[in-house]
Amino acid sequence: MFFSPCLEIEALYILAGHLSWTLVGWLSVLYITITLTGMVAWVYIVYRGLEKLNRNWHRLEHSSGIIAGVILIATGLLSFFLHSH
Repeated sequence: MFFSPCLEIEALYILAGHLSWTLVGWLSVLYITITLTGMVAWVYIVYRGLEKLNRNWHRLEHSSGIIAGVILIATGLLSFFLHSH
């Protein structure tokens, strides 16, 4: 847990560990439940949104190389100009 990108919960685990191991267990169950529920909900929302774009997939599929190239070039230029002082 301490090496995950969600370090904000670290303080809660330290506090719960100071009080009791049962509280650590309940905090873990709550954290897993909220995380999985949120992930499933966001995937469902995005999936439903992408279903509306279904008719454009064929065109996007043929130009995916160009889209990826443009994004890579834009990212490179953006990082170059943002990090050069």
